Amino acid sequence: MMLSSLPVTLALQAALLAAPAAPVDLSAKLAELPVASAAGAMSPRLSQNGDEIILSWLEPIEGAPAELKDDAFELKWGRLSASSGWSRPLSAAKSLRMFANTADMPSVFPAKGIFFAHWLEKINEQPYAYDALIAQSRDGGRTWRHLGSLRRDSGRKENNYDGFLSFLPEGGSARAFWIDGRNDRGEEDNYQLRTAKIATSLREEAVLDGSTCSCCDIGSALTDKGPVVVYRGRRDGDIRDIHIVARKGSGWSQPRPVHTDGWQIAGCPVNGPQAAASGPLLAVAWFSGAGGRDSVKLAFSRDSGQTFAPPLELDDLSPGGPIGRVDVALAGGEAFVSWLGRADESGQGVLFLRRVSPSGLASPIVRMMPIDAGWRSGFPQLVARKDELLLAWTGLPDKEDAPTLGVRTARLALRDIPPATGIPPSTTPSAALSADEIMKTSFKDLAGKETRFSDLGGKLLLVSLWATWCEPCHKEQAELAELHRLYSAKGLSIIGINLDLRRHRAKVESFVKERSLPYAVWLDPKSKALSLFATNGVPSTFLMNPKGEILFRKTGFLRLIGSELEKTIARSLSAAPRP
Repeated sequence: MMLSSLPVTLALQAALLAAPAAPVDLSAKLAELPVASAAGAMSPRLSQNGDEIILSWLEPIEGAPAELKDDAFELKWGRLSASSGWSRPLSAAKSLRMFANTADMPSVFPAKGIFFAHWLEKINEQPYAYDALIAQSRDGGRTWRHLGSLRRDSGRKENNYDGFLSFLPEGGSARAFWIDGRNDRGEEDNYQLRTAKIATSLREEAVLDGSTCSCCDIGSALTDKGPVVVYRGRRDGDIRDIHIVARKGSGWSQPRPVHTDGWQIAGCPVNGPQAAASGPLLAVAWFSGAGGRDSVKLAFSRDSGQTFAPPLELDDLSPGGPIGRVDVALAGGEAFVSWLGRADESGQGVLFLRRVSPSGLASPIVRMMPIDAGWRSGFPQLVARKDELLLAWTGLPDKEDAPTLGVRTARLALRDIPPATGIPPSTTPSAALSADEIMKTSFKDLAGKETRFSDLGGKLLLVSLWATWCEPCHKEQAELAELHRLYSAKGLSIIGINLDLRRHRAKVESFVKERSLPYAVWLDPKSKALSLFATNGVPSTFLMNPKGEILFRKTGFLRLIGSELEKTIARSLSAAPRP
C-alpha cells in the first residue's frame, strides 16, 4: 500500500540538512473556552459533523447512594457557538450503573438535525461486563428516545463488553463502528470490529474484522469515496498494527494494514489510531512501540485510503518520549496531529502538536500545555474548524485523591502554528528515569503505608505494572506468584504496581484478596510508574538490581517460569553476596 516516493526538491534537500528546531511553546496562544462542568467531570469528547461541534462529558451524580457513587454518572453535552462559546449543558443520559472510563468514552453525535448519544452501562457484577447503549433525539437534545444496546442479549453473564464507538453521518442517520466482545471466551480474547447503520434501530450490521485489539480506541472518517474506519488489528503472534476497512459498493473491503510496523505486544496498549479526511485526502495518526521504539506516526493517502505513503515519525523532540493518545484534524490541506508526551526525564506530561503537509514537511513540535501523564487524564481531543483548532482535555489537580477540576477546552488559531517547512528526523527511543530517581519514588500499599524501592533492603526487584481490566495481567500473576514461592526466601522481592484509578480502590482490594496475591501490591492511581519506567502498556515487567538499574524490561504478557528471565533471576541471586 505504498505510494511512489515524491521527488526531493531543493527545498526538501535544504530541510534535510537543517538541524531540527526546538519545540515552540504556544501555551500563551491558547484562548480558553469555559465549560460549565462540575468538579469530578471526566472523559471529554469532541464530535464534529461539518461546522457542528459537540462536546460531551461525564459528571458524577450528586447525592447518589454511597454504595453506588462509583458508577453514578450523567452524560452531559453542549454545542459550540461561533460567537458565544459553549451552550448551556444538557443531559443525554443518567445512570447508577454507568461504566465510566477515561479510554472508552461516551459521545453525543450530530447528524443533520438528529442527535445520537451512546454510553456504557454495566450488565452484571463482572468487573468488565458492559453494553454500549444508544439513544436518539429529534428535538435538539431536549428529550431522548432509547434505542437499546448494540448487543441484544443484555441478560448475558459473560465478562466481556462492546465499546470504543466511533460515529459518522449517513444520510439522515448515523453509521457506528465499535469493538465487539460477543465472540470473546475469556482466554481467547476474540474481539471483533463491527459496524451498523443507526436510525430508529440497528440495521446492516456487519463484522469488518474478526480479530482486533480489545483495549484500543478506533477512528473513522468520511472520504469522497465513503466511510473508512481505522483500528488496531490483532494478528498471529500478537502483532497489533493499524488496519483500515473502507466502504466498497454496498459492502466493505477486506482489512488492510495502513503500515506494517510489526509491533508485537501480548498486552494492552490502550493506544488506538485516529483519522481525518477531506475529499480524497486521508490522514491516519497512531502510536507504535515496534522494535522497542515508542513513536507517533502519521500516514497520508491521496486516494481515500486505497494506498498510503510511508509514515512520518513526528515525535523526535519529545524529550522524555511519547506516550501516545493521538488525535488528528485536517485544515487547509494539512494535518494537525496532537499527542501526549513527556516534557523531560521527570516524566511530566505535555500535550504536543505538529502541523504536517502531505509532501512530508512538518512544523517544529509545538508544546501546548502540561497535562497529567497518567491514564486518569484520558485522551485529549482535537478538531479543526475554519481557521482554528479546538482542543478538549480533563483538568486535574495536583493531589491524586482530589476530584478532577472539570472539563476544559481552548481554541488555537492556525496562523499561530509554525508552518510545515522541515523534515521530521527519526524517532529516538524513550528512556526510563535514572536508577536514583526510580529508587526514591514512593507509592502507597493497600494499607496506605508509603514505601520506596530503596526501603526494600537491597534486594533483587521484579516489578510488574498491571490493572484489574487487563486480561494478560491476570495470566501473568499466576507465574509471578510461583516466582515468589521459588525465590522470595532467596532475596527476590516482587512488587505489583496497580494502575487503576483511585475510585476503583475497592475493586483492586477485592481483586487482590480473591486471587490471594502473595507478593507486595502498591497503588499508582496517577500512573506515574508509566513515566518512571518509560512504558505505555500493561502488563510491563522490569527486573532491577538493588541499585535500581534495569536488567530486563518487557511490555506484554510474559511466560516467566522456565524463561530466560527466570534464569537471570537465579544467576543474579546466586551471585549476590550473602548477608
